[in-house]
Amino acid sequence: MSSQNKNQPLFEDGDIIPKSQIFKVGSLACFFAFFLAVSFCVTGLVSPQIADNFGIDVSHIVRIDVLTVIGIAIGCGFSGKILQKLGCRKVLVILAIALFFAQILIALQNSLILYAAGVAITGFLIGLGTTTLTFLIVAAYKALQKSDAKLTFMNFFQAAGGILGSSLFGFVVFHSDWRWGFVTSGIIYLIIGIVVLAIKFDEKLDSQIENKEEGKNLVKEKSITLGVVLVALALVSYVYIEYIVDYWWSPILQLNLHYNIQTVGFVMSVWAGSLAGGRLFFGNFVLSKMKSHKFLYSSGVAIIITYLAFLCFHSNLALVFILTAAIGVSCSAVSPTAFSFGLKQTKNLSKITTAFLATAGTLGGISSMLVSSSVSIDFHNRLALVYLGPIVCVIFLFFIFMAERYRKAHLGDNKDNA
Repeated sequence: MSSQNKNQPLFEDGDIIPKSQIFKVGSLACFFAFFLAVSFCVTGLVSPQIADNFGIDVSHIVRIDVLTVIGIAIGCGFSGKILQKLGCRKVLVILAIALFFAQILIALQNSLILYAAGVAITGFLIGLGTTTLTFLIVAAYKALQKSDAKLTFMNFFQAAGGILGSSLFGFVVFHSDWRWGFVTSGIIYLIIGIVVLAIKFDEKLDSQIENKEEGKNLVKEKSITLGVVLVALALVSYVYIEYIVDYWWSPILQLNLHYNIQTVGFVMSVWAGSLAGGRLFFGNFVLSKMKSHKFLYSSGVAIIITYLAFLCFHSNLALVFILTAAIGVSCSAVSPTAFSFGLKQTKNLSKITTAFLATAGTLGGISSMLVSSSVSIDFHNRLALVYLGPIVCVIFLFFIFMAERYRKAHLGDNKDNA
């Protein structure tokens, strides 16, 4: 730990990250989030190539890729205890190095079992990393009351990483093969680990923090209300919709519409770019002036329209780019807004509520991959999956509507301040 003057302690009351190191920690978290997103893009992009390597239908690979989401859920679940014992910096170094070996395992293997193992390990580490980065940002900026704004900023970097990653791996795989895609991903993770190892910062572990009064107050308020459950179900529905693009756009565009991998990589970059741009625009100019539930209604209607438009005009490549961007903008701010709306369904903020809503999103990803792969096989047409987007979005809007009714009845109208 850095040397400190006895009269000026490094940590002030309530600090987890020293105020003098906030900018360093915030910058490191955004850097890590950006390249974590870059490298993670390879998984969904090359599923047709991996399926071809094993001589099976791409739906089977997508089913195996469900292990990624299950791994993320487990990683999030265990992250609290791991962070408590090791601290954020050690966790980030270890997971970056572990991700390097996981990607090399996937690249070198020629067995579905080893591929599944590599995918599951990657998911676990991504879940652990995402939670660690979120905690770092909140810990650093909580005292300045800027944690929400900085989390949104970090999410922008994650989306921006998706832009670079989709194009990068589309180019790499087009000019080599899918194995080199995972090797490239592994090298990026290794570089991230080296950078984190070189940048030192101080942090106060949970075992050093004494706040018994806060612990006593947490049990007085109900953390999981009916409103929270309804928003959790809405999040399950929404993540289901988003995963159709994340995991099925590449197989649909390559195998059904016969676009090459490099073109598909550019399309997925447009998807990631529209998510990033939408978050930046809505976060700065719209959400502060619009109630959460009204924004979610508007986004839901836009998602339905853009999905249906894609079904009508998918044979035109220019319109594929435009409509993918439109879907991305429609989806861009739904997840953080719905998450925030869920936290407004209780009288006080709660870690239990936060964890419950985060788990709901993960379940949405798992259900999307499992159900969609079954639909793809049963209907013998992957385009049928796109029809699920508008249908599930109607369910999403229903849960938001019911949650808003609950909030008004039990918490009053002033609770929904965007």
